[in-house]
Amino acid sequence: MTDDFGILPVPKLDEAAEYRSAICGSESTFGVPVNSSKTDYIGAIMEAMAYESFRTVTPAYYESALKIKYTRDEQSARVIDIIKSGARFNPTVQLSKLTGMSPDEIVNNAVRQGRDLAGEFAKIESKLTAMLQEIEETVIN
Repeated sequence: MTDDFGILPVPKLDEAAEYRSAICGSESTFGVPVNSSKTDYIGAIMEAMAYESFRTVTPAYYESALKIKYTRDEQSARVIDIIKSGARFNPTVQLSKLTGMSPDEIVNNAVRQGRDLAGEFAKIESKLTAMLQEIEETVIN
């Protein structure tokens, strides 16, 4: 692409607040079969792989790809640092993948139907609670 562009962070509601950005859909997840007999070994390998990726891949991606290859100016490269420093992982994203119920989808349905959010959540609360209990039992047992 030859067009110039800049990168801006999501606006803050309060000047004194820190920039925040959500990590949604770009994280990696691992699955281990329930009948695995070497869970300690598998966990150690997964932890080592995650650490090594964090130590080598992530810095290379940010410094080489995002801040040099994909930006056009120094200000946009600084914005990449702002976005990265404010990135937060939200476990509801992972849970919504397991349950098939995205929080955004629940809110959007309420808005589209002209219903209040509490009423929309009440419609799915028992189903969601049962799913979460099943997930909890699977993880603990």
